[in-house]
Amino acid sequence: KLVARAFGNTLDENTLDERYREFKIIYDRIKLDNAHAYDGIKEQLDIIKAMGVKLCVVTNKPDVAAHGMVENIFGKDYFDYIIGGIDGVPTKPDPTTTFKALSAVGCKPSDAIFFGDSEVDMKTAKNANIEAVGCSWGFRSFETLFAEHPAVIIDEPRYISKLF
Repeated sequence: KLVARAFGNTLDENTLDERYREFKIIYDRIKLDNAHAYDGIKEQLDIIKAMGVKLCVVTNKPDVAAHGMVENIFGKDYFDYIIGGIDGVPTKPDPTTTFKALSAVGCKPSDAIFFGDSEVDMKTAKNANIEAVGCSWGFRSFETLFAEHPAVIIDEPRYISKLF
């Protein structure tokens, strides 16, 4: 969608596929430019990991780039499962990749919490029957998250561990 929109949705399918392949190569080279964890996130994740909580990343970023970014920022094997966009697999808000992550860590949707910073994340949680927590310091505003009716919206990472 990003590539299609960048070209004003004017490309035929074959050209779009070519541009998307080019995009993935370029994106993989620049994926860490300006990428970092939000202040306080790692400390909160360390707390819930110590509680035995399994951590997964589900993103629409290309899968190779997702692994590279997360592992570079947090370290290899910090997360129990990482899944990004895979050609031919529906992306969020479709729950397919979320279900793959849950299955990989042996978790039922009713036992999971989906933290997200966009309306797509809130819709993904709903589509997977997972409790949604909106994170207003990220990609979208409080109002955008609120419109999707998450269970709660938190304004700072320090509240993450309080939900367990």
